[in-house]
Amino acid sequence: MPFIPFPVIPTVQDSPVMAVSAATIEKGHNSGLYFILGESHASMPMGPRHAEHRDRDYYISICSVYLYHTSLTVRYGLRIDSTEQKRWYYRIRAKDKDGDWKVMQTENALSGTYDVNYTWKEGDINIAATPDGDLTANFPLGKIYEWDFQIQCATDQDYWVWIIVWGLFCRESISGWQTPHDFAEDETSAASHFNDIRTDLNLLRDQLSPIVPFSFSRNLTKYDDDDEHPFVTGVYRYRPDSLYGMIKVEFEEAGSNFRLYIRLYDTAGNGAKVYESGNIAATGHDQVVEAEVSLIDNGIGGATPTVGTYYAAAVGIERQDGSVAYDMEFGAIARTSSGTPHASWAPLNEWAEGDTDFGPTHLDKMKTNLELFYTGGGEAMWGESPSVLKWYPTISTRRLSTIHRKRWLVYHIYSGSDPLKIWYGDDYDDSFELPLGDGWLNQDLTELPIPWGSYYSLVGNCDGAFECDGAYN
Repeated sequence: MPFIPFPVIPTVQDSPVMAVSAATIEKGHNSGLYFILGESHASMPMGPRHAEHRDRDYYISICSVYLYHTSLTVRYGLRIDSTEQKRWYYRIRAKDKDGDWKVMQTENALSGTYDVNYTWKEGDINIAATPDGDLTANFPLGKIYEWDFQIQCATDQDYWVWIIVWGLFCRESISGWQTPHDFAEDETSAASHFNDIRTDLNLLRDQLSPIVPFSFSRNLTKYDDDDEHPFVTGVYRYRPDSLYGMIKVEFEEAGSNFRLYIRLYDTAGNGAKVYESGNIAATGHDQVVEAEVSLIDNGIGGATPTVGTYYAAAVGIERQDGSVAYDMEFGAIARTSSGTPHASWAPLNEWAEGDTDFGPTHLDKMKTNLELFYTGGGEAMWGESPSVLKWYPTISTRRLSTIHRKRWLVYHIYSGSDPLKIWYGDDYDDSFELPLGDGWLNQDLTELPIPWGSYYSLVGNCDGAFECDGAYN
């Protein structure tokens, strides 16, 4: 699926009078609507979800993420539990353009009981109004910054506090929306009727995120039990209608069966296994196992998830019989779509030169579809940029996966001179070693034989990556 650019939609003029041709609508307005529809149904990897627990009576970092800043509003979500009804604090910080940590969000004297009375915290951080003041000048947009989550117990008593970070999301907003014209029979057409549609289409295009995030796999660990072991966990705002999960696993020898599963969780703490494969025989060498499951009438409690609501998902495997130990190497988790538009989508007229039916029956379909995207009533835009996981205390391996959708790979080397490789291909057996260096580095993916729309993984010396529309500087 090579990149198809957004169409250049001409501006219609009233004076001198400019005729609205079939090409103007078909190659401009209609193509813009189909572009937005395609992005609404695009496959998208999930940003990472991370769990950690601590028992310190001072602030201690439990994980760091990288966030590509596209707006001054940052959404956060986290769940906090404790073993007893104890008090604890949390705060969220970010490192600004000068390398100084700034407090972006903090809350004190919270309490909860693990798995009984947990606390869910979510909200928007306005960078122009933080505990450290207006930080607009400290965080220029279009740049990547490190964010940090910290937890503190209120006393030195021996109790644990669990925190599950659902990530950060830079949210775009739409300003300047023009109410699409409601076309009527026998009215005099005006340039603004078509120019307002052009304006709104460009606003929807500008709301799209310039990045694609990477999922983060857990540490490479050898297992020899029959328990469920989640390996890739992620968070996204639900769009219909499916989830994709993949794991590359290595068995020491043949002689064991295992199953791939996918679980879905909501912010209220509910979870359900939405997919479980049949028995898969271990072959004694590397195996790629994958699955795709529809969430229509197959979500938590059998209900379809709500469009625009955050959910977490986990992909893992469990051994069914035998005693063969195995390693999970890397994996991916993503939202996918059948591509079927929402029922409210109005199929667009195919305009051609010589058409005579230039009335509201066809023209108002553009209004219907624009407002469908604008309200999120069934077609939800990817108008946010998720964070990617950089660090947590027990990290020992760095494996990230994504879908190839944009031209540039932007990546950050962790340290040292250990190699960093892209693994791609049908069985992820093809590789390319990326150049090392300081700061954020760029790789033009058109120089590599990675098919558009395919999955690939970064394995090695990397602590953050995004796919981007343009090279990063």
